[in-house]
Amino acid sequence: MHRPAPAAVDEITRALLEADIDQALAGLPDDPAAAASAVGFQGFRGDVRSTWSSSSSR
Repeated sequence: MHRPAPAAVDEITRALLEADIDQALAGLPDDPAAAASAVGFQGFRGDVRSTWSSSSSR
């Protein structure tokens, strides 16, 4: 049986779809390690900007 999602889930989904992730990522420090730390990914290997950018999935 499929049950509809609670209204809160719909609200969160809508907000995530409307978020401008590229604008948020542009505000991160230039250094990849500092950028990773700024978003809570200490020890992350790579650049969070390219990993999470909306253009990286295209």
